[in-house]
Amino acid sequence: MITTPMAEGGYEAIGSMGNDAALAVLSDQNHLLFNYFKQLFAQVTNPPLDAIREELVTSAQSFIGSQQNLFTETPTHCRQLKLDSPIITNEELAKIRNSNVPGLKAKTIKSLFQSQSGAGSLKQALDNYANKFLKQ
Repeated sequence: MITTPMAEGGYEAIGSMGNDAALAVLSDQNHLLFNYFKQLFAQVTNPPLDAIREELVTSAQSFIGSQQNLFTETPTHCRQLKLDSPIITNEELAKIRNSNVPGLKAKTIKSLFQSQSGAGSLKQALDNYANKFLKQ
């Protein structure tokens, strides 16, 4: 419900913790007495999040590319792509695949694994891919 719009269109997650069911008083059906009363609900976040003033810690920005030594500054430090969200659309993926940024190479790999091999098969497959492709 919340992640579907993010996965399908790259939209921001929006949700509600309230009850949006129709009021019993407006219904044509008979209801129990306690259905005619609603309890007020309040959620408190502690500390409160302020997305405007705390943009650095509430941001969903992600970076693609190799990270360099933070204590030195070289031209290779700027060879990263900035994404506004960690969820990318098919159009954004196509742009990344077809980008001609010097020092950044995009490669599509098949990430299939045998799920019947047990719980460790996914980890083993990821380790194999990391060893194979990160050394290139």
